[in-house]
Amino acid sequence: MKKLIIFIAILIQTCTDKEMEENLIGTKIRVNYYTESCTGVIIQKCYLIQEGEAIGGNGWQLLYDPIEGFDYV
Repeated sequence: MKKLIIFIAILIQTCTDKEMEENLIGTKIRVNYYTESCTGVIIQKCYLIQEGEAIGGNGWQLLYDPIEGFDYV
């Protein structure tokens, strides 16, 4: 049992964030910590997001669709 735990610990340590990112499929987005009022079909709360190459900049876009698993603040 100890050998299994040590093996799993070594395996976890060998994985880096970069390796994990290379295996991701889809679009990377950054979601701001607050929402803003916005008007789509109705008045609602929207997340502020940055996508792809825009991550880390000053520009934010409104995301009108809900994100599953997150509650509006």
